[in-house]
Amino acid sequence: MTVYVFDSGPLIDLFRHYYRDRFPSLWEAFDSMVTEGRITSTREV
Repeated sequence: MTVYVFDSGPLIDLFRHYYRDRFPSLWEAFDSMVTEGRITSTREV
C-alpha cells in the first residue's frame, strides 16, 4: 500500500481553494485515504 506524507503547505492550499461543496468527490477520496492511513502529515512544522 502506498502512503502519502504531506507537508502543511499542500494541505493549507487544499482546504483554502477546494471547497467541500464544490469538489465532493475529491473530499470523499481524501477522507477515505486518511481513514485508511494512506495519507498522513507531520505533527510539527
